[in-house]
Amino acid sequence: MKEKDKNKHSFKITIEPLDDKSGDVDLDVCIQQLSYLEKALKKTAKKISSDEKPVKFKLTKASKNSPFSAEVAIEWDNPQNEELLFLNVKSDLKAIRLGNIANSNLEYDILQDYKHISKFYSRKDDRYRTTIDFFDNETTTFDSNFTKNIEGFFRENDNCISSYEGELEQINLHNGINYFYIYPYGLPEKIKCSFPQELSDIAIEGIGRKVCITGEAIYTKNQQFPHVINVKEIDVYAPEVDLPSWKDLLGIAPEATGELLSEEFVRNLRNEW
Repeated sequence: MKEKDKNKHSFKITIEPLDDKSGDVDLDVCIQQLSYLEKALKKTAKKISSDEKPVKFKLTKASKNSPFSAEVAIEWDNPQNEELLFLNVKSDLKAIRLGNIANSNLEYDILQDYKHISKFYSRKDDRYRTTIDFFDNETTTFDSNFTKNIEGFFRENDNCISSYEGELEQINLHNGINYFYIYPYGLPEKIKCSFPQELSDIAIEGIGRKVCITGEAIYTKNQQFPHVINVKEIDVYAPEVDLPSWKDLLGIAPEATGELLSEEFVRNLRNEW
């Protein structure tokens, strides 16, 4: 493969410190930002195809001096998918930059990953400006306006109180993050659930169990199902092995039908329908 073809679907990322007088870039900041970028790219790739071999993102031509910069090359065995991914990333960033998210196909999780990158610009100290440059001179800066466009889009969408049943898994309590995923028995595949500290014990109790969660479901225009639920209540169902069998229920309420035989009692109920 020719070098120019190999790097056809690539862009440049630059991470520049704004407050450090030495001009040095913290390695941890680079790792975090590149990690968020990779997450956004992989989620975008999954929208294109989940059956292909894993897409790869490679850093090339990384700078040795501050500010940190490198080319991010997209490599996918399927050339058509590779080009679609490149074009989707470019159009997604443009939609956010121009405040046109409502007319795009951007999903909540992808927006959140991009928002995490832009948050480094708005910190009280140790701030960083991150930019992505495409080689047709189109540039996206992850600054406060970028963050405002995403947050403004979230505020425009309707929320409501909803309940979902499913398996509770993948809980995260680190540093007060407090979220888990519920896997419903139908669609969608999973829903992210954020919960307050006071529900931590019952959330832990529900790990690997069937639960019913109730809370504020937050939707975006581009999604049929909520992208996150701010949980208010968690009901943990008893394990199936602890539930009574039909044999256990036999004769448990001998006076339930009064003076009527069971058959007559049921017949009267049917007549009421």
